[in-house]
Amino acid sequence: ELGLGEAALSRLVNQRYGKTIPQLLNEYRVQDAQKLLTETDVPVQNVFEESGFNSITTFNRVFKDLTGVSPTEFRTRGKV
Repeated sequence: ELGLGEAALSRLVNQRYGKTIPQLLNEYRVQDAQKLLTETDVPVQNVFEESGFNSITTFNRVFKDLTGVSPTEFRTRGKV
């Protein structure tokens, strides 16, 4: 749709944001998950799917890498 190949798009994103497309997607997914964790009572086991992750293991790892805490810890801290 953009008239660019995958490699060209990847280069443009990297030049603009200094990150890969998967890194950017994960950041947006974690932001969405944070919103779900603070504004809803959706179980963590469902948040990973609703925020676009394919597995809970990947979700937990990426979430902790980007926020410094697990999704459960994040929710608990947000409700204190």
